[in-house]
Amino acid sequence: MNRNKREGIDGDLKVVMLGDSGVGKSSILRRYIDNTFDEFKESTIGAAFMNKTIINQNRIYNLDIWDTAGQERYKSLMPMYYRNAKGAIIVYSLTNQYSFEIATNWLKTLLDYHKENIIIYLVENKKDLNLKNNNKKELDDLVTKENVFFITTSAKNGYNIEKLFTSLSEHMVNHKYIKDNKKQNLFIGPEEFGDKKCCY
Repeated sequence: MNRNKREGIDGDLKVVMLGDSGVGKSSILRRYIDNTFDEFKESTIGAAFMNKTIINQNRIYNLDIWDTAGQERYKSLMPMYYRNAKGAIIVYSLTNQYSFEIATNWLKTLLDYHKENIIIYLVENKKDLNLKNNNKKELDDLVTKENVFFITTSAKNGYNIEKLFTSLSEHMVNHKYIKDNKKQNLFIGPEEFGDKKCCY
């Protein structure tokens, strides 16, 4: 008997988190998993893994999330984490202009790697600081052109964190590849779900 079927799990949803070091990837994930925030959390080394069981459309899924390190020295390891991912969260920080450039580079990498099989969310973190976004026009053009989703978050106060993962999960399930417990690469583009810019 299929392991997932035996345990009452209808499928697995693999998600990878990408972005520069210090943008808040781990803090976003920790806020989502156990609703905590550590102001002085150390940078991730290599990658960290967390799991959460979710229910969507009366089905039970394992949400398997890989939180990757942002340091350049780990970049060569990243393909093993985004390979076969059905969702990606690419994070940049309002406090770091360079992190936006890193995020756009990751976006291009993922689109080149497997555009037709992944739901991508571009996340602008540290909204609690109320800083001005200096990349507004470039961001609008990027989101529209590439059909990716965009959302602003704050790991510190929890702003939009639950919404980010809930929305991503719904999009992954609705373009899902589960049929009779077998993976099918059935892609429904983000344009099927309304406003591509999502959650300003």
